[in-house]
Amino acid sequence: MDNIIGILGSSGTVGRHVAAYLLEKGYTVCGAQRRQTEEFADNENFTQQKVDIGSQAELTEFCKKCRYIINCIAPSFIYGEKVAKTAAENGCVYIDLTDAVMDKKLPEGGVYVTSCGYIPGLSAYLPMMVGRKYFDKVYSVTEIQGGNEICSANALIDIILSSEVSGKGDMFYSNGSTEHISLNIGKRYKLPFFDNEVFLKPYISHELVHLAEREEINCFRWFNVYENMEQFAFILKMVSLFAKTGSDELSDVIRKECDKRRKALNEEIHAILGAELIGSKDGIEKCVRYVLDVHDSSVLCGITAAVIAEQVIENGAPEGKSYGYLFIPEDFIEKISGYLSEGERFEITFHTTNEAFTAEL
Repeated sequence: MDNIIGILGSSGTVGRHVAAYLLEKGYTVCGAQRRQTEEFADNENFTQQKVDIGSQAELTEFCKKCRYIINCIAPSFIYGEKVAKTAAENGCVYIDLTDAVMDKKLPEGGVYVTSCGYIPGLSAYLPMMVGRKYFDKVYSVTEIQGGNEICSANALIDIILSSEVSGKGDMFYSNGSTEHISLNIGKRYKLPFFDNEVFLKPYISHELVHLAEREEINCFRWFNVYENMEQFAFILKMVSLFAKTGSDELSDVIRKECDKRRKALNEEIHAILGAELIGSKDGIEKCVRYVLDVHDSSVLCGITAAVIAEQVIENGAPEGKSYGYLFIPEDFIEKISGYLSEGERFEITFHTTNEAFTAEL
């Protein structure tokens, strides 16, 4: 078996960015999708193979020729376990942009690196690196994500399906345990990352609990941000629908809703990932914020996954399941701005603790 990197969904929204990065670095990539594509056809290090994810025989054949499998197919919460098992059974290292397989029973001796994208992935890496760079001790992190970006229907299905297994709603991390947090869901809050007041929905993922425990952060809070009640109600409706009907009916509804919302959108698209960290440096308490504001999160999602894959290929990964943020190089935070397009930004700003917005939450 050669060190071929197999990318399932290599011509997709995220997969094409993973493939482009790895090919530029000189790796040999085999792309898998249901239909042939002309993308990367002129690159001598790229081959492609028709793979229907529903066919176990085609998936097995693909895994047999690869050493690494990067799963960019969505919904991963439907297909991830099948792909991860097939990869491990054929001696492949499995890399997943989501955390879909973290709670699954997978073949022993396999290597599974999960949560390798934008969220989860950068969502843990950024607070970790900002904390290490600017603090001796981080007391609290409040991280938020929001915006009006409309992801693909399959990606949104992953988000809905993951809500019950990737973490806990209305909870936060505090000194070794998760505790309930109560917010008035009808109240608007003013955050520095948004022009208008927004609605907040608390959530804490297993990835962020892992980070908080590893970095000895006392308190970690995460909020999904909604800029209007229609946006907020849509997500709540989808979660409720899944609880009542299951994934098949949910898929049809989400695809129709995403198409409708995409056609109705008449403003600049943006996705925001930001945080406020409070802690101390040289005995002085301080507050540091960062904000990542992009028009298309799939670009950084793909690049992050490719960077993690590169590190796994070059340095290896332990048997069992690992979080992807642990493999992102320390200097990647300095390179993020270089991957952004005009009108996008990654900024780190410094404040006194009296200026912290978290006191209002």
